[in-house]
Amino acid sequence: GAGELATPKGVFPAGKPFQDTVLAAQTTPEASLERLVPLVDHLAAWKLLPNVSAWVLRTEERGYRIQFGAPPPPFNGVCPTLVGPKQGLVMEQEVATLLRKEAIEVVPPHDRESGF
Repeated sequence: GAGELATPKGVFPAGKPFQDTVLAAQTTPEASLERLVPLVDHLAAWKLLPNVSAWVLRTEERGYRIQFGAPPPPFNGVCPTLVGPKQGLVMEQEVATLLRKEAIEVVPPHDRESGF
């Protein structure tokens, strides 16, 4: 909800750190996502590296909390977007693509008026 901190999940290519990595240009985003695993799964290997700061290890283990300078403004409702039929179709296709990639998710009905 409002005022909470986000905790992004770190991901790293499957296998030991820095091994078996493939240049991004050689794979599609969908194919590269299939090999991603949580970064914390490699914590033991990171601890073996020389000169790794405590902050890096702690961040890898617990995740990074984004620090906001101020709370978000109050939610005043959804502002409708008015577009023509062609633009509307393009927007619907983009939303469908983002949903398929799981980059976004459908907001549950009970959260739709709360700013999410």
